[in-house]
Amino acid sequence: MINNILMAKSSNGSEPVPASTPTPQPVTEISDRTKSDWNRFLSFLDEKGVRGNPDLDKGGKGEKLFDEYISKTKDTTLTRDVLPLIRKGYMDLRQSNIQDIQSGKGALQGKTGKDVDFSNFMRHIVENEKTSNPNYVGQHLTQTFFPPAKKTLASGETVMLRVYNPKSKESLLNK
Repeated sequence: MINNILMAKSSNGSEPVPASTPTPQPVTEISDRTKSDWNRFLSFLDEKGVRGNPDLDKGGKGEKLFDEYISKTKDTTLTRDVLPLIRKGYMDLRQSNIQDIQSGKGALQGKTGKDVDFSNFMRHIVENEKTSNPNYVGQHLTQTFFPPAKKTLASGETVMLRVYNPKSKESLLNK
C-alpha cells in the first residue's frame, strides 16, 4: 500500500514537513452486503447446477463463472479482493457455531458440549484452506450460504434479517 504524504509548512514557515494523514485501515471483516452478494452468486451457481461441484475445480470453471457473474451483475460488491474476507467469514462462522455447540446453545447431530467431534463439521471450509489456492472459487468455497444477519432492536430483542431474497434475487439490505 502506498501512503500519500501531504506537505505542510513548519511553524517557522521555512521547511515543509509531512502532514499527518490517517492511513486507511484494511477491511478485516466481511460486510452484510458482501455476504448477501456472495449468497446471490451462490444462487447463480445453483441455477447452473454447479454450486459446490468438483467440476468448478477443472479448467478454471469456477473462476470463469465468478467473472461472468461479476460482469452481469453491475451492483455487486464482489471482486477477487473480497475472497479472503469470504474465507475469513466462513472460518469465523464455523468457529462461532463450534462455540455455540460446545456451550450448549446449539447441537451437532443431536449432541452438545465439549466432547462433540467437529472433524467433519463444515469440513469443506477447512479443506479449502488446505488447497494450493484457497482464494480459488471452487467446490469448497461455494458450498455454504451465509446465514441471515442479526440485528438488536431498541427493545433489546435480537432478530434475524434476511440479507438476500432468493425469489426476487436481490439484496434486502438497502431497502
